[in-house]
Amino acid sequence: MHELSEQVAAILKERLEIVPNQSVAAKAPGGKKVPRLPFVFVYTPEFTFEDSGVGGGGAQVSEEVQDSKEGDGKTVNFKLSQRAQRPLTSVESPPGTRLAEGTDFVVNYVTGRVTFQVPPKEEAPIVFRYLSAASAGRTRTVRLHIVCHIDVWGEDETSVDDIVLDVIKGMVLSQEALAGKGIQLKPSKGFILGQEDGLPDEIFAQRVVYTAEIEVQAKESVPRIESIEVRQKPPV
Repeated sequence: MHELSEQVAAILKERLEIVPNQSVAAKAPGGKKVPRLPFVFVYTPEFTFEDSGVGGGGAQVSEEVQDSKEGDGKTVNFKLSQRAQRPLTSVESPPGTRLAEGTDFVVNYVTGRVTFQVPPKEEAPIVFRYLSAASAGRTRTVRLHIVCHIDVWGEDETSVDDIVLDVIKGMVLSQEALAGKGIQLKPSKGFILGQEDGLPDEIFAQRVVYTAEIEVQAKESVPRIESIEVRQKPPV
């Protein structure tokens, strides 16, 4: 959560022209010492979350691998760099000429060896594409809803108003950059802080509240089935 505060604080340091960089911090107000004004605090006091994968097994994910070999006109056996899921995505030799599994070649998925019926021509490139069995898994998504407070402290109402407006403008202009990082930041509300909020004497302050939505993926590895045994039940 603190990472979100730091990213928002970095945006404000870049966007706010009337507040020095050292007066924008990713931390909550606190302590007995009042900072030099004006000052902007960015922090995330609370969050909620939900499992987006409830009721389902999650999305299936696998990493696609590409191996490149070269024929010599004699060799028919080639070993893949990783264990492959069945079937291979494609085998081309030369690239652009697709070969058929079971007709042009056979695959031993246990040893990871590909055997051609006819040896590929000398210096002919061979391209194997397949899904890695080692990377097979399921993903579930957790959606975080993070409340982000931006507190603006100043010596008078006018200066605080000006800074708050600049904060809002700066966040609007940074929506696209945040979205590129997977953060959907939405404005929620704003209000004036008073002594009942723990504000020190002779300090004017306002709070701007945003809600960030962030998706976090959890991956569960799926073990590979190495073999299947079929046993006949003895007659009674």
